[in-house]
Amino acid sequence: MNIEDIQNTIEGMLAVQRGLQESQLKLQESQIKLHDEQLKLNQALEQLLNLHITHEIKHIDYEERLLQLTRRIENLEKN
Repeated sequence: MNIEDIQNTIEGMLAVQRGLQESQLKLQESQIKLHDEQLKLNQALEQLLNLHITHEIKHIDYEERLLQLTRRIENLEKN
């Protein structure tokens, strides 16, 4: 093996290493994007859950009011 062969081998190895590093960088960037999207989805889910809980609380409150009104009507009808 002469000097040119060694140099070509080293250049090839460096090219492979560069390609691997570029691939790793792209992978890291896509992982960061996925993480950001996951955070956004988690926030949206949390908002939906809060809206659902608020809706359920209002629904229960309305049911309680309706029950109270029904009882008042029954009491008025008895008297």
